[in-house]
Amino acid sequence: ALFVMAHEPAHAEGRHTVRRAALRETGPLLQTQEGGKPALRQADWEMEYQADARGAELAVKAGLQDARPVLKTLLQSSQDEEHPDGYERAVAVRGAFQALGVEVSENDWQILLEETQPKRDAQRRAQEKEEQYRQALARYV
Repeated sequence: ALFVMAHEPAHAEGRHTVRRAALRETGPLLQTQEGGKPALRQADWEMEYQADARGAELAVKAGLQDARPVLKTLLQSSQDEEHPDGYERAVAVRGAFQALGVEVSENDWQILLEETQPKRDAQRRAQEKEEQYRQALARYV
């Protein structure tokens, strides 16, 4: 809860709402960036990573000492238009916490990965089915 309470104000501090609105206005002019990700999605994801890093910093300043619950929550979060893959976010946030002196041992990290694997697998399968549905629908439109 402390990380979320720090993460969300980090969006405000970074003026992400204003940036997102501006991007949405210019979105039709933007095509794609490298890797084929739409430019808007890429920008949204970069803002999420920024808010994650700043949220980690604020949470540690507020007294967070155990990053495992934060990492577990991120590992179980799913990717969408505004949020990058939970695993990738967790890796980045783990690095941010470690840079701030809040260590998560390799053993603890492996335990978190094992505990969250079933949910991550289910999310991956759901995303694959959604993509198949979109492709099938595109053939008829």
